[in-house]
Amino acid sequence: MTYPSSTVFPYELLTSDTPWSAYFANERISRTPKVYITDLTTGKKYKATSVRNYGTDYYGAGYSATITFKPSASMKIVNTHKYKVQIGSIYTYSFRLFREKSTLTTTSKKSTKKTSKKVTKKTKKAASKKK
Repeated sequence: MTYPSSTVFPYELLTSDTPWSAYFANERISRTPKVYITDLTTGKKYKATSVRNYGTDYYGAGYSATITFKPSASMKIVNTHKYKVQIGSIYTYSFRLFREKSTLTTTSKKSTKKTSKKVTKKTKKAASKKK
């Protein structure tokens, strides 16, 4: 299990103070691995900071290793970019960012009222035909 998760991940959930992580159910990791994050859109590779190997401490039964890390301060997180995370020779995954909140403009109230009036008229006509 990883954070950010593989495949796609909401841009809004990646804050600078939230560590990224990987939890392993069947992998014992005795050392702290080197972690690299590559922005596949630009091709730039960064070494992660604050890498920690917690093993099974603090995370309960079911996990045999837990690795946490943060992106380098020089790495810019960009919406729609694709990233690859490489945790030593143990595990590699990738994800693309997307925005949860759209900036699309909504229809005006005037056009919405016209549409709802048309729908109401059609609904009334259909109801009167059934009688």
